[in-house]
Amino acid sequence: MITYIDLSIFFKEEYIVLVKRIRARGMQKCDAEDVVQEAFYRALKYSKTYDKERQKIGAWFNTILNNAFKDYRHANFTGEYSFREEDEEIGGELEEFTFNKQVVKEIEQYISTLPEEERNVLHSVFIIGYSYKACVQVFGIPFARVQFILQEFRKEMREKYDGNTIR
Repeated sequence: MITYIDLSIFFKEEYIVLVKRIRARGMQKCDAEDVVQEAFYRALKYSKTYDKERQKIGAWFNTILNNAFKDYRHANFTGEYSFREEDEEIGGELEEFTFNKQVVKEIEQYISTLPEEERNVLHSVFIIGYSYKACVQVFGIPFARVQFILQEFRKEMREKYDGNTIR
Protein backbone atom coordinates (compact mmCIF):
# COMPACT_ATOMS: atom_id res chain seq x y z
CA MET A 1 0.00 0.00 0.00
CA ILE A 2 1.19 3.49 -0.81
CA THR A 3 0.55 6.48 1.41
CA TYR A 4 -1.03 9.71 0.30
CA ILE A 5 2.22 11.56 1.09
CA ASP A 6 4.33 9.22 -1.07
CA LEU A 7 1.88 9.55 -3.93
CA SER A 8 1.76 13.34 -3.57
CA ILE A 9 5.56 13.56 -3.70
CA PHE A 10 5.64 11.32 -6.78
CA PHE A 11 2.91 13.40 -8.44
CA LYS A 12 4.69 16.71 -7.78
CA GLU A 13 8.03 15.39 -9.05
CA GLU A 14 6.69 13.63 -12.14
CA TYR A 15 3.68 15.76 -13.15
CA ILE A 16 5.38 17.61 -16.03
CA VAL A 17 6.94 14.41 -17.39
CA LEU A 18 3.60 12.59 -17.20
CA VAL A 19 1.78 15.39 -19.03
CA LYS A 20 4.47 15.38 -21.74
CA ARG A 21 4.14 11.59 -22.06
CA ILE A 22 0.39 11.89 -22.67
CA ARG A 23 0.84 14.86 -25.03
CA ALA A 24 3.25 12.72 -27.07
CA ARG A 25 0.27 10.50 -27.82
CA GLY A 26 -1.39 13.36 -29.69
CA MET A 27 -3.41 15.15 -27.02
CA GLN A 28 -3.78 18.83 -26.31
CA LYS A 29 -2.12 20.09 -23.13
CA CYS A 30 -5.39 20.66 -21.24
CA ASP A 31 -6.62 17.16 -22.13
CA ALA A 32 -3.30 15.62 -21.11
CA GLU A 33 -3.50 17.42 -17.76
CA ASP A 34 -7.02 16.05 -17.26
CA VAL A 35 -5.80 12.51 -17.94
CA VAL A 36 -2.87 12.86 -15.51
CA GLN A 37 -5.11 14.30 -12.80
CA GLU A 38 -7.63 11.52 -13.35
CA ALA A 39 -4.83 8.96 -13.04
CA PHE A 40 -3.80 10.55 -9.74
CA TYR A 41 -7.40 10.35 -8.52
CA ARG A 42 -7.53 6.67 -9.48
CA ALA A 43 -4.16 6.03 -7.83
CA LEU A 44 -5.53 7.46 -4.60
CA LYS A 45 -8.66 5.36 -4.96
CA TYR A 46 -6.70 2.15 -5.63
CA SER A 47 -3.68 2.81 -3.41
CA LYS A 48 -4.17 -0.54 -1.67
CA THR A 49 -3.23 -2.35 -4.89
CA TYR A 50 0.34 -1.02 -4.80
CA ASP A 51 2.95 -3.53 -3.61
CA LYS A 52 6.50 -2.23 -3.05
CA GLU A 53 7.87 -5.75 -3.40
CA ARG A 54 6.38 -6.27 -6.88
CA GLN A 55 7.06 -3.01 -8.69
CA LYS A 56 8.23 0.55 -8.43
CA ILE A 57 5.73 3.34 -7.96
CA GLY A 58 6.40 4.67 -11.47
CA ALA A 59 5.49 1.38 -13.15
CA TRP A 60 2.35 1.02 -11.03
CA PHE A 61 1.25 4.59 -11.74
CA ASN A 62 2.04 4.21 -15.45
CA THR A 63 -0.46 1.33 -15.66
CA ILE A 64 -3.12 3.55 -14.09
CA LEU A 65 -2.15 6.43 -16.39
CA ASN A 66 -2.43 4.25 -19.50
CA ASN A 67 -5.88 3.07 -18.44
CA ALA A 68 -7.01 6.66 -17.81
CA PHE A 69 -5.69 7.65 -21.25
CA LYS A 70 -7.55 4.80 -22.98
CA ASP A 71 -10.76 5.61 -21.11
CA TYR A 72 -10.46 9.28 -22.09
CA ARG A 73 -9.93 8.45 -25.77
CA HIS A 74 -12.80 5.97 -25.76
CA ALA A 75 -15.13 8.37 -23.98
CA ASN A 76 -14.36 11.22 -26.38
CA PHE A 77 -15.08 8.98 -29.35
CA THR A 78 -18.39 7.68 -28.03
CA GLY A 79 -19.59 11.04 -26.69
CA GLU A 80 -20.05 9.70 -23.18
CA TYR A 81 -17.15 11.53 -21.56
CA SER A 82 -17.10 11.58 -17.81
CA PHE A 83 -14.32 10.07 -15.78
CA ARG A 84 -16.35 9.93 -12.59
CA GLU A 85 -19.98 9.58 -13.57
CA GLU A 86 -20.86 8.24 -10.14
CA ASP A 87 -19.65 11.51 -8.58
CA GLU A 88 -21.74 13.80 -10.79
CA GLU A 89 -25.33 14.83 -10.44
CA ILE A 90 -27.78 13.58 -13.00
CA GLY A 91 -29.56 16.52 -14.59
CA GLY A 92 -32.06 17.08 -17.34
CA GLU A 93 -29.65 16.17 -20.11
CA LEU A 94 -31.73 13.30 -21.49
CA GLU A 95 -32.24 14.84 -24.93
CA GLU A 96 -28.54 15.51 -25.41
CA PHE A 97 -27.67 12.02 -24.14
CA THR A 98 -30.16 10.45 -26.58
CA PHE A 99 -28.73 12.55 -29.42
CA ASN A 100 -25.17 11.46 -28.56
CA LYS A 101 -26.24 7.80 -28.48
CA GLN A 102 -27.84 8.23 -31.90
CA VAL A 103 -24.70 9.89 -33.30
CA VAL A 104 -22.54 7.07 -31.93
CA LYS A 105 -24.79 4.48 -33.59
CA GLU A 106 -24.64 6.33 -36.90
CA ILE A 107 -20.84 6.57 -36.73
CA GLU A 108 -20.54 2.87 -35.84
CA GLN A 109 -22.79 1.98 -38.79
CA TYR A 110 -20.75 4.20 -41.10
CA ILE A 111 -17.46 2.65 -39.96
CA SER A 112 -18.85 -0.85 -40.48
CA THR A 113 -19.35 -0.05 -44.19
CA LEU A 114 -15.71 0.93 -44.72
CA PRO A 115 -12.99 -1.38 -46.04
CA GLU A 116 -11.26 -3.54 -43.43
CA GLU A 117 -8.03 -1.53 -43.45
CA GLU A 118 -9.89 1.70 -42.65
CA ARG A 119 -12.09 0.04 -40.01
CA ASN A 120 -9.02 -1.36 -38.27
CA VAL A 121 -7.22 1.99 -38.19
CA LEU A 122 -10.27 3.91 -36.95
CA HIS A 123 -11.01 1.33 -34.26
CA SER A 124 -7.38 1.22 -33.14
CA VAL A 125 -6.98 4.99 -32.85
CA PHE A 126 -10.39 6.03 -31.51
CA ILE A 127 -11.41 3.02 -29.41
CA ILE A 128 -8.18 1.38 -28.28
CA GLY A 129 -6.11 4.56 -28.22
CA TYR A 130 -3.23 3.48 -30.47
CA SER A 131 -0.93 6.14 -31.85
CA TYR A 132 -0.45 6.60 -35.58
CA LYS A 133 2.97 4.95 -35.25
CA ALA A 134 1.45 1.92 -33.51
CA CYS A 135 -1.05 1.50 -36.37
CA VAL A 136 1.80 1.56 -38.86
CA GLN A 137 3.61 -1.17 -36.93
CA VAL A 138 0.56 -3.33 -36.24
CA PHE A 139 -1.06 -3.18 -39.68
CA GLY A 140 2.07 -2.71 -41.80
CA ILE A 141 0.70 0.24 -43.75
CA PRO A 142 2.50 3.53 -44.51
CA PHE A 143 2.28 6.37 -42.00
CA ALA A 144 0.83 8.67 -44.66
CA ARG A 145 -1.98 6.16 -45.27
CA VAL A 146 -2.90 6.13 -41.56
CA GLN A 147 -2.94 9.94 -41.54
CA PHE A 148 -5.07 10.03 -44.67
CA ILE A 149 -7.64 7.57 -43.29
CA LEU A 150 -8.02 9.58 -40.09
CA GLN A 151 -8.11 12.96 -41.85
CA GLU A 152 -10.78 11.81 -44.29
CA PHE A 153 -12.87 10.30 -41.51
CA ARG A 154 -12.69 13.49 -39.44
CA LYS A 155 -13.52 15.59 -42.50
CA GLU A 156 -16.58 13.48 -43.33
CA MET A 157 -17.80 13.55 -39.74
CA ARG A 158 -17.36 17.34 -39.52
CA GLU A 159 -19.38 17.80 -42.70
CA LYS A 160 -22.11 15.46 -41.53
CA TYR A 161 -22.41 16.84 -37.98
CA ASP A 162 -22.25 20.60 -38.61
CA GLY A 163 -18.54 21.17 -38.02
CA ASN A 164 -18.30 19.66 -34.54
CA THR A 165 -14.72 18.50 -34.16
CA ILE A 166 -14.02 14.82 -33.65
CA ARG A 167 -10.62 14.26 -32.00
